[in-house]
Amino acid sequence: CGPVPSPLLVASGSSAWVVTDNRTVVSGARNPDGSGWQAWTPPCTKANGGASMAAASPSDLVALCAEGTWGPPEAGTAAGQIWMYRSADGGSTFSALTDVPGGSIGPLAVAPGQPSDILTISQAGILCSFDGGLTWSTVHPGYGGDYAGFERVSYATAAQSDAIFNT
Repeated sequence: CGPVPSPLLVASGSSAWVVTDNRTVVSGARNPDGSGWQAWTPPCTKANGGASMAAASPSDLVALCAEGTWGPPEAGTAAGQIWMYRSADGGSTFSALTDVPGGSIGPLAVAPGQPSDILTISQAGILCSFDGGLTWSTVHPGYGGDYAGFERVSYATAAQSDAIFNT
């Protein structure tokens, strides 16, 4: 309950994660192998901003955290930055990787079985990384407006991605 509640559900194989975002990340749960839900501290809980998350496999997760939107940012980051975090152990631990360009946090997608291939939408357009988030390129500049006019990105297969334009 709050001013802008927004749950996020991510699934891969028999594993799933839920993040409760209410302008900031407030709670989470995970079902690591389909055996039942358990309390979980998701990434971005100390960022004081919104989050986006995606899974390439039951063990490989990535998250984007809007730093310092509604309070002090996570240590080592700065307000206004979008930081990418990665987990290789199903979300038990996350490591900070890099500040993602583009100025806003939007939908996120990771290629199935290929955690190095990542798409996200920002105000700069559709951004892509082929090295696990270390470097980013704009693959489509977008059409203006929130998230450059796009609503979603996804991977249909490890080799084919899709974007939905919001008209």
